[in-house]
Amino acid sequence: MDQANRIQRTLDVLNDLLQDERNIVYVMSGRMPEELDQLFKRVPNLGLIAENGCYIRKFTSTKWMEMPDPNQMRTWKESVDLIMKYYHERTPGSWIETRNCSLIFHYKNAEDFEAAARLAGDCASHINDACEEQRVRAIPIEGKFLVIPGPFWSLG
Repeated sequence: MDQANRIQRTLDVLNDLLQDERNIVYVMSGRMPEELDQLFKRVPNLGLIAENGCYIRKFTSTKWMEMPDPNQMRTWKESVDLIMKYYHERTPGSWIETRNCSLIFHYKNAEDFEAAARLAGDCASHINDACEEQRVRAIPIEGKFLVIPGPFWSLG
């Protein structure tokens, strides 16, 4: 099944679930709010959670709520970005993706994947050790690692 068919099937299932007004359905994703809005625009009354919990759009709303404190977000991202850049310079073919509430170090297409994987592991460990007080975690994913704040912020 190709990507377009999988997406359509997902939309159909969600719409079927939401036919029953007793159901409240949320989709959580690492994608940015704009991407989720675009993907699920044809599913009314669907709640969305973007960037692994950084943004929430209630099923009764069209407006996104930003969960983290923007100042705290800026501070940890500046610290992590400096560490990532150091390793990026030593990993040909890697790149850094900046999202609203996360940073991603991609090395899947690095010139030397084995060396890149070792450097990425070192980078993730460096971030986890150096940024522990900022409550930031580097999470390995195949060919990349994701850096997010956690265990998520105070809602107060």
